[in-house]
Amino acid sequence: MDLTVSNADIRVELKKQLEISYKELSNAVSRHLNKSTAPINAEDLEAFPLGRWKQIGSSIRAKKKRNRFLSYLSFDIEMDDGAKFAEHFHSDVIESTEVLKGEMLDTTTGVLYIEGDVAHWEEGVKHTPMALKETKLHVLFKRTKE
Repeated sequence: MDLTVSNADIRVELKKQLEISYKELSNAVSRHLNKSTAPINAEDLEAFPLGRWKQIGSSIRAKKKRNRFLSYLSFDIEMDDGAKFAEHFHSDVIESTEVLKGEMLDTTTGVLYIEGDVAHWEEGVKHTPMALKETKLHVLFKRTKE
C-alpha cells in the first residue's frame, strides 16, 4: 500500500482548508477595523486560531480560548490606550464583555465600563468598544442560532 499519495492528498487538503480559514479570519479582522454593514458572526469568530494571540490592527490583540460549552465562544482581548473597534454588530450571537483591567467606552452609546463591569449587547445591537487606557477584556459570545 502506497501511503505517499495519501499523505500528499492530506497535505493538499490541509493547505486548502488553511487558506479558506485565513480568508475568513482576514474578513472578520477587516470588519473589526472598518465600519461595515455586514455583521461579525459566529462563523467569523470561529475562524480565529485557538490559543494563539492574533493582532487586530496595530493596537488590539485577541486570543480565542477553549470553552467547555459548545454554544459559547470565549476570547481574551488586549487593547492599547486609545484602541478602538469599528462600530459593528452581531446577528447570530449575544456578546458579554467583562473589563478585567482598564476602562472601556462604548462610543456608540456613551456608556463607560470600568474594571469589574460587564457590557452586554444583544444580537443586532451596534457597539463600538474603545479603550481609555491599557485594557484587558474577557469576551463571551453566545450563539443564538445553530
